[in-house]
Amino acid sequence: MINRGKEFVFKENFYQDINRASNFGQTKTLKVQVRCLRLDGVGFEHMFPKFGRSSFNNGNDKEYRIPDPPNDQKKRHDEMIDLTTQIMRGRNKFDLY
Repeated sequence: MINRGKEFVFKENFYQDINRASNFGQTKTLKVQVRCLRLDGVGFEHMFPKFGRSSFNNGNDKEYRIPDPPNDQKKRHDEMIDLTTQIMRGRNKFDLY
């Protein structure tokens, strides 16, 4: 599989804004999210790959696969990945492989 890792760094002021106590709870004002868009259809559809894995900062692995029969014909409903509480100072890395 091809590793499509992406490294990123938050500027210190963004990092502080994201980690303020008022930003946590049900009414988060700033969020760090990962979403995948399917581009081969009409319009844009949020969807992670049919098969594969993702990880953030070498942890929190998530596996993507088509469900086993008899549910293999049902559409999988992928949610965005919320990383708001997991970001770190300095470099962060999200891998999709």
